[in-house]
Amino acid sequence: GRKFAFVNYESHDEAVKAIDALHMSMETGPAPDEGEGKDADGHPMNKLFVQRAMSKKERMIELKSKLPPTDNSSKTGGGVNLYIKNLDEKM
Repeated sequence: GRKFAFVNYESHDEAVKAIDALHMSMETGPAPDEGEGKDADGHPMNKLFVQRAMSKKERMIELKSKLPPTDNSSKTGGGVNLYIKNLDEKM
């Protein structure tokens, strides 16, 4: 199964720096075969995915905004918890 972690930072600025430094930055396993390299979200399976952790409600809002194009775009603020997937067990 997939390895993942939640990291809680003291400040929003620290979390933003971690996202900028780590997202898509590390190989976490062997490169997948051609055509099998992305997960259901379109993210490469052998790269770190580092973003702000979202509640279920926030994820649903984001999914709804991706499906039908609407003029009602809602931006949620704040948050310093990150969701990291595709972690190598050695980390």
